[in-house]
Amino acid sequence: MILRKINIALLILALAGCAAKKTTAPPKPQWVLTTPVIEGYYTGVGSALKTVDISAYKDKAQNNALSDLSSSISVNISSRSVLYSFENSAGYSDDFQSKIKASSNQYLEGYELVDSFDDGTYYWEYYRLSKAKYQELKAKRIREACAIAVDYLLKAEKEQETNQVYNALVYYIKGIEAVKQFWTEPLEYQHNGSNVFLGNELFSGLSKLLSGIVIEPLISDITIKQGVENSDNKIEFIVKSQSGANLSGIPIEFYANKRPVVNNKTASDTDGIIRYNTSLLPSKSDNIRFTAALNLEEITIKSTRDITLKKIISSLNVNSGVVNIVLQKPTFFIQTDEKVLTRNTKLNVVQQKAEQILTDNGYVLTHNKAEADLILSFTVNTINKKQDGGMFYAGLRAEMKILNTNNEIIMSKSIHDIEGVQSSFKEASKDAYKNFNVYLSKKLITIINEAVLK
Repeated sequence: MILRKINIALLILALAGCAAKKTTAPPKPQWVLTTPVIEGYYTGVGSALKTVDISAYKDKAQNNALSDLSSSISVNISSRSVLYSFENSAGYSDDFQSKIKASSNQYLEGYELVDSFDDGTYYWEYYRLSKAKYQELKAKRIREACAIAVDYLLKAEKEQETNQVYNALVYYIKGIEAVKQFWTEPLEYQHNGSNVFLGNELFSGLSKLLSGIVIEPLISDITIKQGVENSDNKIEFIVKSQSGANLSGIPIEFYANKRPVVNNKTASDTDGIIRYNTSLLPSKSDNIRFTAALNLEEITIKSTRDITLKKIISSLNVNSGVVNIVLQKPTFFIQTDEKVLTRNTKLNVVQQKAEQILTDNGYVLTHNKAEADLILSFTVNTINKKQDGGMFYAGLRAEMKILNTNNEIIMSKSIHDIEGVQSSFKEASKDAYKNFNVYLSKKLITIINEAVLK
């Protein structure tokens, strides 16, 4: 009995010892519960779930705290800022505006760690930033950014004076990018003896330069015969400044009925001329509104990597040149040499069939070779192949060509697999011609369209 009492007593003491070893979590400081508000300071608190990677969760807590601190820095869009100009000139959504505002707070400096707290599960950090220090460092960054932007502004104006418009555009864009952190600020600066708002000065210079680029067609209405090579087979525009100077090196893109065409990018030559080969035009439409427009994407690719700035510039209105094009199918002259067993005939069945097919598909025919744009030529002959019982077999061979008025071959095709079967070789040849016309009904218009309507 005594031994049992001793064991119970020892068990009670052991349990009491375990209870004494349990530790309670330290109380959370007030700054964890409520972000402090301190006169003259921006403050921020952030937390992260603890993991085995100590560095990772501490970095996350710091980032969250600095994000909290940054959100307490109010950003107002000055009516004299370049961002205000963007809003009035280009237009953008509230989401776009908020992204630009957020970017102005990306570059925090001078903050200090006030305290940290660890409850075993979560880790907290508390930072503060002196408002006076923030304004001092911000003013320094503005001066540095403005110095870079002014250098680009001066370069842009110098290039503009000598009509090096492409280079000027690049410098204006680089200048705007240089002050991106401060697009919400007025950026008042001394330039050419007077106070200017630098962001606006750059954006205004860019906008005026873009709107002053004129793209004029040398001929505004054109009729083109498809498949016909001639000296007028190019559409031409001239790129000028508002003062009338020819501009070289200006990137241009071409559209047909608002869709990009093949090889649609080019740049104006030393005389300001841009050209497009009509043979590359789409052939599915009879009428084409052909547009030459300033290639803003090409300009921004060379000027900036900033997606926001690219979107703003791409939304600006720029001039374009338009040519109205009427596409006409060529006029054909059809000639045939139709023989049976090497002897001339007066059948002309191939010619009649070809005329029917072309007419049905919208092609114009002429019986005067001098009036034709293209010549469709057939040379046809039959041969005796074999006799099997009472049936006679004839084979037909044909050469089909499309030639231009200079007798140059545009398309050539040989056909050897046409056969006729009848009770005599003569009738078998006629049957072969009949089968050849069936072949033409199925294939001829496709062959012609592929050769002419490229």
